[in-house]
Amino acid sequence: MLNRWSALMVMVGAVIGYAVAAPPAGAQGEIVPFNPGDRVTLVFDSSATEPHSRSLTCAVAAIQGTWVRCDSTDPFRSQRAENWYNVRSLVQIRKDAR
Repeated sequence: MLNRWSALMVMVGAVIGYAVAAPPAGAQGEIVPFNPGDRVTLVFDSSATEPHSRSLTCAVAAIQGTWVRCDSTDPFRSQRAENWYNVRSLVQIRKDAR
């Protein structure tokens, strides 16, 4: 009887030791090649309805994960709606010089 309990305690101790020694699980942070305030050109993938790729130049206002909020670079255009774009749906990102 003593041997069964000692074997069980060794196994429980190994599981607890593994749980304590393992690094904490966390989501991997997405890395985008720009920061808020940078001017970028976003190139979107072409689709069946649009044979040519579409591009957009904007000033990055905010970044959340793989989503980027752009402000218009046109000073005469008002910002009534927020424009969010998924970085994963882009073909190319070009960072413009300041």
